[in-house]
This record gives sequence, structure tokens and C-alpha cells, in this order.
Amino acid sequence: MEKSMLLHIGGDKLVDENDIVMILDYKALLKNNENRKAIAMMGEKTSAVRLAGKDVRTVIVTKEFGKLRTYFSPVYGKTLISRKKTYI
Repeated sequence: MEKSMLLHIGGDKLVDENDIVMILDYKALLKNNENRKAIAMMGEKTSAVRLAGKDVRTVIVTKEFGKLRTYFSPVYGKTLISRKKTYI
């Protein structure tokens, strides 16, 4: 069985690192109109969870139990990556 770790992505939410499909910078995504449309679509087409009030810094897409889920997280992407590297 593949070794995995639970990663804290904000609020009280932990996800299996192997379930993460992508980690995207929220502010960078908002700079482009097409990206804004894609974010809106992800929120509609997937199970979306907002872990932050107005302080969204990262969009995290996971595939959990065969279904896509989008998290809007207050945690910076660099922080998430460094947390993952700490446990390698």
C-alpha cells in the first residue's frame, strides 16, 4: 500500500495528500476572465467547500472516493507544499 499523509488545508479540514489533483493560487486565477469562469464552473460542477471567509488564498481540487471536490482555502499554496515536503 502506498504511504500517504493527511494534509491540513485550513479550518478543521484534512485531506489525504494522494487525493490532491491540483493546488492553484486564487489571486493569480482571478487576473484572467477565463480563469474566473473556470473557478465558477468548478464551484458548480464539483462539491465546493469554502474553508475561508473572504481570505481565500488557494483553490485545492481533490478526487475523493471518485468524486471531484473543490476547496477554497485560507492557506497559501507554498505553505501547503512545504508541509508536504516536511513529511517526505
